[in-house]
Parts: sequence; structure tokens; C-alpha cells
Amino acid sequence: MISALLSFWRPLLTVPKLGFIYLTTGANGTGKTAFTLKAVREMQVKENRPVYWNGRFDLTEEKQKEFGWIKIEADKWQTVPDGAIFFFDECHNDFPDRSSGAKVPEHVRMLGEHRRRGFDFFLLTQHPGNIDPFIRKIIASPGWHRHLKRNFGSSLISHIDYLAVCDRPEKPGAGKAGTVSMKALPKDVFGWYKSAELHTAKIKIPRQVWIFLATLVVIPVCIYLTFQFLRKSTAPKEAAAVAAPAQAGSGQQVASGRVRTASEYIADYRPRIPSLMHTAPAYDKLTEPRRVPVPAACIEIPKTRLGEPFGCKCYTQDATPYPVDLSMCRQLVAHGSFFAFLPEGEKAATTAVVARAADVPQVRQDRAEAPSGLTLIDGPRPTPTAAVAPVGLSAQQPHVQPGSKWSFQAGGQ
Repeated sequence: MISALLSFWRPLLTVPKLGFIYLTTGANGTGKTAFTLKAVREMQVKENRPVYWNGRFDLTEEKQKEFGWIKIEADKWQTVPDGAIFFFDECHNDFPDRSSGAKVPEHVRMLGEHRRRGFDFFLLTQHPGNIDPFIRKIIASPGWHRHLKRNFGSSLISHIDYLAVCDRPEKPGAGKAGTVSMKALPKDVFGWYKSAELHTAKIKIPRQVWIFLATLVVIPVCIYLTFQFLRKSTAPKEAAAVAAPAQAGSGQQVASGRVRTASEYIADYRPRIPSLMHTAPAYDKLTEPRRVPVPAACIEIPKTRLGEPFGCKCYTQDATPYPVDLSMCRQLVAHGSFFAFLPEGEKAATTAVVARAADVPQVRQDRAEAPSGLTLIDGPRPTPTAAVAPVGLSAQQPHVQPGSKWSFQAGGQ
């Protein structure tokens, strides 16, 4: 029952898409013939309809036999059976432009009634203004006017479809009135026919495109270089800002305002050297070196002293032991040493010089001469009443630095 109803209604519901005019325009080399040839062949195979063409291009002998297309003059189109497909390449030769006062040719005028017989016309020309104005006026949807544009000589072709004929499709901005799509040239069709056009166009990119592409490269590079320049110029300031809180001592609050934890605080006051509290990190700022320990006095006594071997020893300017090996100690005893810096610092050295200058006259008046020629400058200076016994170690007299607390002479050795 259902199949019977479908078989009854199908012919009534099915409306064949027959009887339209399709106009394709575009400059030479845009693929008008190739695109239309493929479309007509697909329609012929799908709908099993005969095709008539004006012979402006020659099909290969093989395709001529396969397709079965028939050549026809444009003014004879009414003589063929109903439902035929017509393909008129360079149709401006078949339906040329006509002045407004001239009579419309019969075969042109009858195109207005082509739908009664189910004819489809595919017309190709460079510009819509090249064909009869009567034909331009009767082209309408679902027929169309399609204008083709080649992009920079490449195989990509712009298809601009209009519902009615666009009188100036080559005008800039004309594509806004139509539907634009991009399609590649159907190169497989080129072997079907012998075209008067050789598809050897070379890609030619406009200067504006090169400028645009160069801009896309130059602008990011400029932005990157500017960023690098600004980053390098601000890096010293940022480094100084970070270093300033660090130099303030670890016992202070961090620059970001974060309060130290209890474990961090305790760690700051834990001595690096056990039992020496001043070696804790909290005192680093206060314990920065201001003086340099130097071997201010060295003495070598080969004999034993107080029952123990003495050997060779050196002492700092504070009379504390100065660790040094035996060979170096003996060298210092024999030749002394020269320091190209101020062990006590510049400020301390200046103060010491001023103090010695003020005290020199009194030292010269009150000093007591020992028989060995040594000058005693520490402690009271009583006038000797008797000769002092000579020191038996005159040969082992220690070498000391000028001005040291260990010096036995006002001017050193």
C-alpha cells in the first residue's frame, strides 16, 4: 500500500531542475572552459541527457567517442530534442551585444521560453557586457552568473556567484554582492580537450602582499628587540633593589614584608663556629673585616724554653699566635716582610701616625737605653741606676714590623 502511494506521488513531488541559463565570465586563463566542461559532463552522466556544444574547443578523439557530444550552430538550438544541455564557449560570438534600438534576433528572443522544453544553457565569455542584453536580463536564480578570478597566477580560482547578472564583476568590492568560494583548477580535465589557452601562468604576487608579509615579520621583531632593550635597562635597578635588602643583614625582615619563621630566626643566631657567638649569621653586618692579621713579630730560639722546645713562632699585631710553617717563619725572621696594604685599615693607620708624632719628644727624653740597644716603650720608664745585664740572645733578636706593639725601638728595626 505504502509503496503504491509513493510510486503515485513521486512524479508529482519530484521537480526536475531543468531549464536554466548559467553564465560564466572571467579573464583568459581563469579556467572557465575547464570548470564548465567538468560540470556539464557530470550533469550529463547523472541525468543521462544529450549535450550540444558550439565546437569552440576540440575534444580529443577518445573523449569525443566517450561523451557523444554533438556540435551545433547557436541559431539552431530549437531543432534538438527536449531536455538537452547546451554548452556555448565564447558565446559573445553566438549572442553578440546589441544596440538598444536594434531588433532582438529570433533565436535570442526564444531563449526566454527555453524552460518549456527543459533546456539548460551554459554560456562562457570574458565579460557579461559582451553578450546580448536580452540574455543578461533573463538570467535569474536558480540559474546564476559566476565570475572567476585567478589569485596571483596560482591554480586557486575565486568563484563569485551572483543570483542575477552583475554588470561590473571586475570592479573592486563587487564580490560583496555575491558568494565567494575558492577552488583549484581541475587539472584532470585538461587532457579532455585542446584549448586555445595554454595553462602556463606563473605565480605573480603583488607588491602589496610582499609589504604585508614583511610587516608581519618586522613588527614582531621590533617588539621583541624593544622588550629586550627595556628588560636590560631595568635589570640593574631590579638587581640593586634585590641586593639592598640582602645587605641589610639576615636578622632583618625580608624585603617582601614576609615575617621570618621561628626556625629561620633561631638559625640566624646559631654560631657557625661552636662557642663563638659572633660567628652567627645575625652579626654578619657587624663583623665585616676591618683589619688584616699579619705576622707582626717572628722569633726563632733553637734552645728549649722552660723545659720545652721553642723553635720558631710568629705573632699578630695583637700579640696572638700567627699560624705559619717552620720554613716561612725562619724566612720572616731572616728577612722580614713587606705589606702593600695597611693591616689596621686606613683610618686606624692615620690615627696611629698622629699619636706617635705627638709622643715622639717625650719618648726621646724619657726612654731608657738597654745595653743591647733595645728600646722599651711599654710600661713606666724609670731612669736606670745600674747597668743592665746584656741579653744572651742578641743574635736571635726577633724581626718585627715598624710601629708594631712588638717593636722594641721607636722606629722599629
